[in-house]
Amino acid sequence: MAASRPLLHLPIYAAACTGLYAGSLSLVTMLQADHNASLTRDEAPLLDAVSRAGAARRAAEDAVTSASGALGTASDRYANATTLSAQLDAAMANLAAKVANVTGVSTSLPATTRLPTAPSAVTHVAAPATAATTGASGKP
Repeated sequence: MAASRPLLHLPIYAAACTGLYAGSLSLVTMLQADHNASLTRDEAPLLDAVSRAGAARRAAEDAVTSASGALGTASDRYANATTLSAQLDAAMANLAAKVANVTGVSTSLPATTRLPTAPSAVTHVAAPATAATTGASGKP
């Protein structure tokens, strides 16, 4: 029978396999990291576009909100102006009725009116003489 061989080669094979496995894992990890970095670089313009689109959407929403507020204010002012216009129309109709009434009355008046003459001289009248005393000043 042959002499038994020492099993020294098994730990060497195990160490070599472990080293080969660790090396392949590090290579796969490096390749995956490189792939992920490539994807990140490729997706950066898309993410920037999405960010710009979101900012534009927010700006559009703000503009619509502002326009809506301005429309509400304008609508309220228009309603107020309509009310004031109706009041003005009523006042103008009332004035027109009064003018028509005055016009009707004025046609019955004479065309000219003779005014009295103003005095041309001022007459000075002296105060009457008095002899009575009241005693209010303390003098008789």
